[in-house]
Amino acid sequence: DSDSIKAMMQEITGRWERIDILVNNAGINRDTLLLKMSDQAWDDVINTNLRGTFTCTKFALRSMMSQRWGR
Repeated sequence: DSDSIKAMMQEITGRWERIDILVNNAGINRDTLLLKMSDQAWDDVINTNLRGTFTCTKFALRSMMSQRWGR
């Protein structure tokens, strides 16, 4: 969730002062046919794979933009 990611980014910048590189490497899958996939399973995949990447990147970019460097 956004609050956890925000807290994580604040802890990182508090400890090391900057974020130079972000690697979005979290992801899940549900090995099932789309026709058999529940709405909750689909939401879990989307929230982890897309929303997680989006939110981590959004918070990391704040640090990277202020330091005018980042990957």
